[in-house]
Amino acid sequence: MATTVDKGLLLLQALAAEESRTGAPVTNTWLADQLNLDQAQVSRMLSALAAAGLAEREPESRGYRVGSRYFDIGAAAMRVEVLAKVRPVVRGLLHAWHEPAWLSVLSRGQVLTVQAEPSQWFPYFPVRVGAMTPAWCSGPGRALTQDLSREELTTLLRDETFVGGGPGAVRDPLELFERNLQSAKMIAVVADSEFEHDVVEFSAPAQCDQLGMTVAVSVAVPKHRISGRTTAIATSVAEAAQGVTALLRAASPIAPKAGRPAP
Repeated sequence: MATTVDKGLLLLQALAAEESRTGAPVTNTWLADQLNLDQAQVSRMLSALAAAGLAEREPESRGYRVGSRYFDIGAAAMRVEVLAKVRPVVRGLLHAWHEPAWLSVLSRGQVLTVQAEPSQWFPYFPVRVGAMTPAWCSGPGRALTQDLSREELTTLLRDETFVGGGPGAVRDPLELFERNLQSAKMIAVVADSEFEHDVVEFSAPAQCDQLGMTVAVSVAVPKHRISGRTTAIATSVAEAAQGVTALLRAASPIAPKAGRPAP
């Protein structure tokens, strides 16, 4: 017996296939007939898909098209495949410094870890795939917001309370903007005790225009283990970010961007 999830996936596949074939919105009546489902059930599933951004309803025709989130998922899958090619660079940072290294992307006001190389010498630092940290109090967040204007930062962080973080964290968007201006003049972002007390995060952005994405390359080092190596660590992170940029561009010459393709 097909589950609701199974039916929803079949519905989405049928919607995408028919829209691709005709170029026109698809009615719930057609979908119900095609899948041998009750129209009321199809309407409920379409509403759920629309709420998730996987389908969208056209007001004039009252038919459905696949939503922008549908294309985002396809682009994300390609990004995962391409990001796998840069893992040796991240591992190289781990081996060079024996400290945790990771890749992050911006997700609204948070930073999402998409690749991680934990270190047995620093096991308690939260480096794991799927980890979310605030953009305003982390090295990766600083690197990923470095090019944002004061107004863009204010919009991005409008729901933040700026509670938590380390003793070195900023406490409002203006302070973050000013700190980012200073970081832009440096080899890499050096976030001292911004996420966690006595931990320094070194981060630098790597950009791939073909994928329409920017990732942050980072290493976290306990302050007492830096021992005058700040410039060397920052330089290695910046060079790693350049390497990641080159690999991403080489691996994705015609990669699609997220969102509905232009007509």
